[in-house]
Order: sequence, then structure tokens, then C-alpha cells
Amino acid sequence: MNDRRAAANRGECLTDESITDYLEGSLDPVVRTAFETHLVSCDTCRKNLALFMRVLRADVGPEEEAVLSQLEQLWADRKLQPLPPAKRRVAHFWPFAYAAAGVAALLVIAFLVGVFPFGSELSTTAQINLVMLEKSRPFEPRVVGQVYMSVDEVTRSAADPVPGALAGEMTEDSADAYEHGRYFLLRKDYAKAVKYLRDAVADPKGVPPDVHNDLGVAYMQSQPANEREAEAEFKSALQRSPSHLPALFNLSVLYSRLGRVEEVRQRRQQYLALDPDSGWAQEIQKLAEGESQPR
Repeated sequence: MNDRRAAANRGECLTDESITDYLEGSLDPVVRTAFETHLVSCDTCRKNLALFMRVLRADVGPEEEAVLSQLEQLWADRKLQPLPPAKRRVAHFWPFAYAAAGVAALLVIAFLVGVFPFGSELSTTAQINLVMLEKSRPFEPRVVGQVYMSVDEVTRSAADPVPGALAGEMTEDSADAYEHGRYFLLRKDYAKAVKYLRDAVADPKGVPPDVHNDLGVAYMQSQPANEREAEAEFKSALQRSPSHLPALFNLSVLYSRLGRVEEVRQRRQQYLALDPDSGWAQEIQKLAEGESQPR
């Protein structure tokens, strides 16, 4: 078991024995988590896992069959040749064990197929961040790359579509400090988000406005909020790019929270001049209309 754990931690490919143990559910939790993390970045091991599940196709339901077929097509498109599974282990791989663990394994495969495009140049953490931003709006301020959702749809808990065993392991890859910080920001771990994003801001090679914006959001959402630092970061983003929409939007939200009415109006006008038709613009207009109504 220690050999398997060491191999997983080194990122080595999974053996046939380890794959069958994984499907049988006999790996200890630490090793299972490490192996599932390895699956995120290894085409070969995902392929071998699917092949082992094919051996017992009598136990595969329609949804599982669809996932496996999709995997096979992806690998066929990439001209990858499957490796034969070890026969000695399959003979002892009981159907009831497969039935108990197969669905969980397929959830991991389906997640990997649906979320991580093969051959993507993005780090695992960066890809997860994009998925999180597409699936939920974690708070009122706007993170760079956030798909618009109504402020009424702001989630109360951390947004994280990653299967439980994979969550917490995703940042152990080649992502830079910025993507690490965004990951923790979207999961609402603001202390870690600020730490990583401050490291990103300190990069001597230059800092894009996006980094300042997302650090500003982390300061703004921290408990207690650090409004002064948040304002400084949003303004730094605008100094680098005067038309940076997330920073303009976030300044309007920050000034509204602080009751700085005139500055709210100015930032909203600036935003609407640049982006008059988006969902974000409609939200600004709705807020302005609500605040103008007599109470």
C-alpha cells in the first residue's frame, strides 16, 4: 500500500492491480484521492480505467455506456491504442463489487470528459475555475471570466462542481499563483485567496488588470471586509485598463455598500457607457431604478 501511495504522489501511472482495487473500492482514502487526482491529467490511465469497466459491460447501464462510448470516440479521434487489461485480476473482479464502485468511478470519468478538454493548455486548476464560474455566481462582486447570473442567484455556499474526492487536490498542479488564488476565492476561502493573489500581484514581470480585480474581490468579501485595499486594487486594474468592466462594476458595488452615492452614480455611468446591453448592465440599471424610488 505504501508503494502505491508513493507512486501516486509521484504522479506515476496506475497499475492494472491498482485500477481494479480502485473499482472494487479497496484502496484507502488517501491513495484513492491521489489516484483520482492523477486521473485528471493522464489520458492513459483514464483510458485503462474505462477498458477495465468495459470488461464487465453486462453491469453497465445506459448512462454508463454513453460515457464509455464517448471516451472511446475521443481516444479514437486522437489515435490512441488501448492497452489490454491484466486477465489475472479480472477473473477475481466480482460483478457485485463492480456494481458498488462502478457508478462512482464513472462519475469521475464523466467529470473528466465533460470538464477537461483533452489536450487543453490550461492547468487543471484554471479549468476548474472556469467551470465554477460557468455554474454559479458565488457573490455579488464580479470575478474576471464570470458568466452573468442574476444577483438573486448568488450561492450561499462555496461553488465547487468537483467530485468530493478530487476537491482540495486540484491546486497541486502547474497553475500559477493567480489561478490558485482564484480557486480559493471561488470556494470562499478568502484568507488563502488573498495570500495567493497578493503573490500574483507581486510578480516582477508585470501584473494584468485581472489580477488586481480579483484580489480586490477577495479583500471585499473577506470577513471583516477590507474596503480600502479592495478600492485600491480595483483602481489599479483601471489604471492598467480604463475600460476594465469587472473593476468598474465592482467599484459601483463597493461604493454602494459604503454609501458613497455620487461615486456609485459615476461608476455606473462609466460602466453603462462601455457595456449598455449585457446582464451586468441590466443589473446596474435595475439597482439604480430601485434606489431612485421614493421610500
